[in-house]
Parts: sequence; C-alpha cells; structure tokens
Amino acid sequence: MLHLYDDRGLDIVAYDKATLIPIYNKLNKWILEYDRKQIDKMFINS
Repeated sequence: MLHLYDDRGLDIVAYDKATLIPIYNKLNKWILEYDRKQIDKMFINS
C-alpha cells in the first residue's frame, strides 16, 4: 500500500518485511534523513 503524504514523499506499507526489502535496497537513497535511523533499524541484517 502506498500513502502519499505530501510533496516530500510517501509511505510504503506491506504485511511482511520480506516484501519491502527489495524496495528498501533499491531506493534507499530516497529515504529522508529525518526517517533514516528508524527505517534502517527495521532493515538491519536484511
């Protein structure tokens, strides 16, 4: 599911982390610095 929240970006949500790992790896540079620590923590060792 995509949630477009403003002109800076969107949230991507899935039922399981495995679905998001390829997106995280491919589009990592698009992650806002504001959110980076929290998101990186979720995917560490993935």
